[in-house]
Amino acid sequence: MRIEVVAQPDPERLDETEWEEDALESIAEMIRRQEALRLVADPATQQAQADAQDEEQTRGFRYDLCPACRAQFIADPLGLGRRNARKLDFSSN
Repeated sequence: MRIEVVAQPDPERLDETEWEEDALESIAEMIRRQEALRLVADPATQQAQADAQDEEQTRGFRYDLCPACRAQFIADPLGLGRRNARKLDFSSN
């Protein structure tokens, strides 16, 4: 796993392609592929497909955070210090 944090660019400078990427759709597609793998009965075939899937699933995601949220993320990137790791307390920007 690799996490890279960079300063937020000026929103005025972002082009349309920056806004077109849908990270949630990418995640949903990965889940659909994993579920499809579970339907394969042959363990050898299933393992080969899983290995190919793992190579294919190396992806990068980009999220633009405000300075306060960026500082919060850098301080605890995995959310281990939070009581409820599912609750992200980022601003609504």
